[in-house]
Amino acid sequence: MNRPSPTSTSSSSTTSRLTKMARSTLLLVTLGTMGVHQDQGAGYIRGVRGDPFENVNFDTTVADVDIGVHRSLQTTTNCLDDIAPSSVGCTASDFQVLAITGFVVYDEGAYEDTDGITKGACRGIDDNVRVSFTATLDVGASRYDVGMYINTAGGSALTGQCEMALLQLGVYPIEGGGFISVVPNTEKTPDNCPEFNGGGTIEHYPFAPITLACWDDDGNGLLDFDLAISWSQNDGTEQCDPANQTTWPYPPNPAKCWHGDSRFNLNIEVPPYLTPTSVPSTTPSLSPSESPSVSAQPSSIPSQFPSVSAMPSDIPSESPSISAMPSRAPSQSPSISAEPSSQPSDAPSTEPSSKPSSIPSTQPSSMPSDVPSTQPSGKPSTEPSSAPSSEPSSQPSSKPSSIPSAQPSSIPSSQPSESPSASAQPSGIPSLSPSVSSAPSVSSAPSSASEEPSQSPSVSSKPSQAPSSTPSESPSISTQPSSIPSMRPSISSKPSVSAAPSTTSEEPSASPSISTAPSDAPSLNPTVSSMPSVHPTISPTDVPSSAPTGNLYYPDWLNENQVCVNDGADPSFMKEVQRLNYLYLSKEDCCQNHFWWRVQQCMGNDKPMYYSNGSHCDSKVHFENWESKYTPGTWSASDQFETLEECCNVKFWYGVEECMAASPKEIVLDFSIDISGLADPEYCQDADTIAKALEKVIDLGLGGESVSDVTAIGCATLSSNADSGNTECGGCLAGAAFSPPNTLPKDLSGAESATSTVQVQVTSKSSTCTDAACFQTLYNTIISELTTYVTSGDLTAQMVAWAAARIPPVPELENASVDDSSFATDGSFTNPLDDPNGMISAVSVTTTGELSVPDLGTTVEGYEVTSTGSFAVVNLDTSSMTTTEKQSAMSYFEESIIQELESQGALPTGTTLSVTSISNGVVQYTFTTYAESSASASTSADQVETALSQTPTLSDISAEVISKASGTSIATDLAIVSITSNTDTGSTQSTTSVVTASGELDVSSFDPSSFTTSQEAEAIGYFEDAITVELESQGLLPDGAFITITGIENGKVQYEVSLYGDSTSDSSTFVTLIEAQLEESSTLTAISTTVKTESANSSTGIATNLASVSVDSNTAQGTTGIDLTYTEKLEAMAYFEDAIASSLEAEGVLPAGAIVSVTDIVDGAVQYEIILNEASETSADSALSSLTSAMSSTSTLQAISAAVAISSAGSSSSALVNSMQSIAIPSSAQGETTKSTVAKATSTGEITTNVDTSSMSTAEVDEVKAFFADSITSSLDSEGALPPGSVVSVTGIVGGVIQYEITMYLDPAADAGSIVSTIDSTFAKSSTIAAISSAVIADSSGSSVATALASLSVTGVTPGETTGVSHNPWFPNWSDPEAKTCANTAFPPTFMSSSPQEYLFDSLQECCDVWFAYEPRCASASSNALKFFPDYDSNVCGRKKEKQFESYESDRYDTLEECCSNRFPLNRDECCSVSGLGGCPVVGTAAYLPNWSKSTCFAKSESALTYSEAIYAKTSAEKCCSDTFGWNKVKCCEDAGGC
Repeated sequence: MNRPSPTSTSSSSTTSRLTKMARSTLLLVTLGTMGVHQDQGAGYIRGVRGDPFENVNFDTTVADVDIGVHRSLQTTTNCLDDIAPSSVGCTASDFQVLAITGFVVYDEGAYEDTDGITKGACRGIDDNVRVSFTATLDVGASRYDVGMYINTAGGSALTGQCEMALLQLGVYPIEGGGFISVVPNTEKTPDNCPEFNGGGTIEHYPFAPITLACWDDDGNGLLDFDLAISWSQNDGTEQCDPANQTTWPYPPNPAKCWHGDSRFNLNIEVPPYLTPTSVPSTTPSLSPSESPSVSAQPSSIPSQFPSVSAMPSDIPSESPSISAMPSRAPSQSPSISAEPSSQPSDAPSTEPSSKPSSIPSTQPSSMPSDVPSTQPSGKPSTEPSSAPSSEPSSQPSSKPSSIPSAQPSSIPSSQPSESPSASAQPSGIPSLSPSVSSAPSVSSAPSSASEEPSQSPSVSSKPSQAPSSTPSESPSISTQPSSIPSMRPSISSKPSVSAAPSTTSEEPSASPSISTAPSDAPSLNPTVSSMPSVHPTISPTDVPSSAPTGNLYYPDWLNENQVCVNDGADPSFMKEVQRLNYLYLSKEDCCQNHFWWRVQQCMGNDKPMYYSNGSHCDSKVHFENWESKYTPGTWSASDQFETLEECCNVKFWYGVEECMAASPKEIVLDFSIDISGLADPEYCQDADTIAKALEKVIDLGLGGESVSDVTAIGCATLSSNADSGNTECGGCLAGAAFSPPNTLPKDLSGAESATSTVQVQVTSKSSTCTDAACFQTLYNTIISELTTYVTSGDLTAQMVAWAAARIPPVPELENASVDDSSFATDGSFTNPLDDPNGMISAVSVTTTGELSVPDLGTTVEGYEVTSTGSFAVVNLDTSSMTTTEKQSAMSYFEESIIQELESQGALPTGTTLSVTSISNGVVQYTFTTYAESSASASTSADQVETALSQTPTLSDISAEVISKASGTSIATDLAIVSITSNTDTGSTQSTTSVVTASGELDVSSFDPSSFTTSQEAEAIGYFEDAITVELESQGLLPDGAFITITGIENGKVQYEVSLYGDSTSDSSTFVTLIEAQLEESSTLTAISTTVKTESANSSTGIATNLASVSVDSNTAQGTTGIDLTYTEKLEAMAYFEDAIASSLEAEGVLPAGAIVSVTDIVDGAVQYEIILNEASETSADSALSSLTSAMSSTSTLQAISAAVAISSAGSSSSALVNSMQSIAIPSSAQGETTKSTVAKATSTGEITTNVDTSSMSTAEVDEVKAFFADSITSSLDSEGALPPGSVVSVTGIVGGVIQYEITMYLDPAADAGSIVSTIDSTFAKSSTIAAISSAVIADSSGSSVATALASLSVTGVTPGETTGVSHNPWFPNWSDPEAKTCANTAFPPTFMSSSPQEYLFDSLQECCDVWFAYEPRCASASSNALKFFPDYDSNVCGRKKEKQFESYESDRYDTLEECCSNRFPLNRDECCSVSGLGGCPVVGTAAYLPNWSKSTCFAKSESALTYSEAIYAKTSAEKCCSDTFGWNKVKCCEDAGGC
């Protein structure tokens, strides 16, 4: 028996294994918050904090895990101390398990209770459980030959029964950024032992499934287990094999393994009892268990008070016990009893059993089933039900009851029995709808006439074939009518018509009259009496009436229906007496004459119509009495409309666009099905009846906002007359009569072998959809529902049921069936957003996200505490000292204080101290401590003050001052000074910034692996001092800067440089200088020398270990805490923009025309936006899925990091270089994704060239196409003519003619026509043609087609066809007073259409010029075109989309050069050099202008000169420098790039 892995299931598992897997329970619990929810898709419970195993692929298969069985644990003694040659003890703490963060339980029956405890997994203290779990690992540094020992029997992991945990290989993120890789050793000494590369804290490291004993060591009722870790400091030579205990790794000494002080708890309940035995108790508990165990041998004595199982068996007992107290809740899956109970349930099931008992109950239920059994009992009940079934059995009893029902069915069977039984006691109430036998029996000896009716009349086996045509004129009235009426009463061929029919009576006539002259025109549509006579006719005819037809429309007042119908059930008085007043060929005539106040309802409109609800247009099918479309023309005008556009234009002419946007919209789709057993209809009336029945049942499978309309049945088409509402037929029924000419029954004999295709149109309304994507989703949902409805057989079942239940029935459908594989649709639907005038809708997807870059652009806050104090010093007289001598005395005191504090270890790292003044008897000082937290800074300050308050400290400082002054000019003045006390004069705390640069020194001949803790601390001190001394000697450590060694290992010393207090810009400069200095070999040599010198007198004996150290190189590892300026941030955003785009392109997931934008860098996050434009929602979803998957991929994030580091290396900003040189992106987060409808426009054309591709290969032709596509794109881009996101492609090259296509995705409100015109006019410029030619030649240089394109000549461009451009006129959009722009919706307001010269325009710009000349945003309110604008806060220019401009932002420029030259001429160089904006390239002839602030000259396009610039412009840099800065010409030419 096997268990499934939580992450995968082997497809080759056996059937029995899969069955067990389906029944198993998999519990996943995340520690911390224990609330849970059921994950229906995965079949197990997930913790609310997420699934720590979500991305874990355990190295195990289905066969590795057992399900629901008691497992035997190994008994071998093989824990850590058992494997090692000698006891290890484990003293290390730099590689340990901090906490268990989540676990998975695999045992069947396990569940998580409301208290957060997993129960049902451990059934006793002698049981075991299969689990996997995640843990927080603290890894001090890289570790080799790692082994993790887990005691599976509940004891210590140092000795006993252990298993080696299978380490999960992979790359794991660590706290604070970065990664640790867990891989098998493949480097110096390849072996199978896993190694952890790197140090840090892994929050959720996964452990593979393992079987643990249900052991509770601490008595808290929860499962305990113990774990120990072994490793080597260096690459070992062991050949690890976790499957073989003889080659498990073990530590070389106690310092290379860890063992916790206490066991780990899992929230798995361990009951304090043994596993239940296989022998049941003879005295079972009266209180059943809430979690009953599964007995291997159930008791033969059932419980008197049985519990209710939460998971009852689906296999009933073959020998069920007889309960003394049966359950009041019937089983959902009842067994088949061989001996049914004599005490039936008083709460029977609501659905009949699919396996009815062969022995019927002697006491049938008082609540019979609504649905009769499909397998009726062979022994019918002797007491029939008082509430008979509404649907008679499809298998009638062969032995009818001798006691017939007192209440016969009101819905008789439409298929009478072919072999009816003879009732021994026929009903006293004859059938309302007697059946007509298709094979009546013939009497062998019919009786002669009798004056008295027979008490027991026989049933004629052969009724007369020639009944009397002259019925008795004086029929006798029986004084004792038969109590056994005829089972086959005849129907008179000449019934009489009463001249004065009686009114409805509560009781039928006791003595009904007998007509002396029956009518020779029998009723075509006889009515069915609601209370038939108890005296049936004594002279029935032997030929029943044929099925009535005719079916004229008549008014039906029954139950206040108040409609006109043609169901053939019109009363006889309408047919015979009031035919001219009540029967109509036209439904409309009937409704107009009898229900003129509710014509709409009478007509039975069955499709949605639009109407005004006061604020916009809405649609519905059923209207109130006063809401009528079908009213006479002389009455009020119609307020119902076929289309939304028609409704909005008539009812909301003043705000058509607003009405269209606010109103619900409809999609229309078509599908077809094949119905076997259905022949093509012969008459329109039949087609209409069949269609209405089908629409009824199809609507059951659709949502409430969808309505079906059958448009064709076989060769016949159906439509509704818009004016009258009548159904009209076409196709093979075009011009044919509406109804049959006679009253003969329908001949359906040929239908059995026929199949008709039914065409259906579905209209579905949505009040929420506003874009193509939403309507596509709606369409997909409807198709899915219909497909399921057809393929499941539900449509057939509903159709057959309704065909029989309908009044009158639809016999054509009663035996028909829908082919469950015939559902077909063309996949299209009418999109309400499509512009009828040519605009093509497409889908635009905008997805946002963040890249986590914790160290970028984030200011790190630090704290500083500045304290002041003074010493009282006796024998200190400074009155005779010179100023220089006083300064010397102050330095002696300062040095002595620092020296004493350092000797005591009381001077925190980074603390600065200075003596500020000295006078007779008083020395004043100040010191500042720094830390990353307020508390730490205050603690450091208190530490200094406490030391300076100690008398021994003051004495030592005094002695040191006297010693330092000895032999100087002030030796006598300081010879007997003594500090008697210290006064703390106060302290202040403030926040400051801290910049931290980290790095690593490569040190040869350095192996600290054998150091003790004190030796390691001493070595760290030597390296800290050496680096500090060297950098201070270079003047590179300002106040508040200090060095911290963060780690040492074999050949490596990791350090941090922390700089407090300075601006991040100044600190960044120091970082740059420090890193440069640490690259110098002389600096590294000096550090090495200092370490060796200082360690020579080591107190811990490590002098020998450090005697030969040599610092060989330094590797900078990144800088945090640097705040970027606005310009630096713009530059960084550009680097990320390019890196994201290039990385996604390399992955092949960035569609052509996609727009990648970095919108901000804030709080360590790079916020980006990617816009994808696709022709359909399907392609958009596919592209989005690939893109989002790539953006969450580690490889993509690493590629982005690498690209950013490379591109930013050339930045002129040291802050930017320091921030981004070692940047790491540990994760990304997807933000919002929005979909919108855009207009897709396509413009084509041809470029005439001299290119000859006749001898080129297909690959070379494709290369030429790519060069031209790129050159067209760049040329149009440079002119600002190509909308963002446009895609240029070359579709062919024929005879030197380059055929191109430009696809643009535009805002629906954009003036697509004007955009295309701009592109065409740009192509017409000679400069554009020259630019295309030059770009192709330059780009192709060095390619396989370079020679063929070297002499390229472009002679002209010919625009071609344009599609998707709306030709609607533009008009002022006053429906939105905030918009202040023009629109070109399909329907301008009526009053504007009436005055086209005043209100309607060919282009957006023309409309804006006339009506919104004061609003600069009118023509760009929806434009995505990028424009440059001045940013006066930073004195440079920025760029954004036109639609993002505020109305007051009128300064907009097409090029960066225009913006910089016009708005920041004195800061032009910096403005033009903002990265990512394209710079200020010179186009055409260059002119040279003076830069007065920098005394140099710069180039600018002559065509872009302003009037004032033209005055000073020169033709060359040399002339500009000579004429303007002649006194400094050499420097001017140098700065201008040369003269």
